[in-house]
Amino acid sequence: MINVRRLSPRERRAAILTAAVLLGGLLWVKVLEPTVNRWLQLRREIVASEKELMKMQELLVQKDAVEAAMRRLGPGPSSSDTSADDPDALLKAIEAMSSASGLRLLYLKPQQLRGRDISERLSAELKVEGSMRSLGQLLQEIETSMLLLRTQQLTVTAGREAGQIQAVVRIGRLSTRGV
Repeated sequence: MINVRRLSPRERRAAILTAAVLLGGLLWVKVLEPTVNRWLQLRREIVASEKELMKMQELLVQKDAVEAAMRRLGPGPSSSDTSADDPDALLKAIEAMSSASGLRLLYLKPQQLRGRDISERLSAELKVEGSMRSLGQLLQEIETSMLLLRTQQLTVTAGREAGQIQAVVRIGRLSTRGV
């Protein structure tokens, strides 16, 4: 070790300054820099967590609104519902929709099933008679039904009486089999 007392005052100052710079550098590298980096990382995590919390709170509000809307709509089909893939249940639902829209049902018949996987469809064809407005109501009810119904084909012709139309509608439903 160097005897500091033997050094000239100028060399002593240089040695003390060098030791202070080395000590400061060591303190920065080993203590202050990791602490500052960790503090900055924690600040970024806090900001990200606050954003995630706000998003979760928004989703919670939306969840409550959706649950309230679902309660107002009533129970829909569920995967535990044994009639979910029942063609008879589909035909009854379509019949109820057509009578609720004010159309006269001329015929309703199931169509052959297509496919063997989860996208297998149940479908039916119906012929109705009534006003164009009533047909529009039926089509809207089909498309917004909780039964996953979709209009696959629509053919409209003039009815027997003035202002009346006849329509043949092919309706499909996604099967919940395998879900």
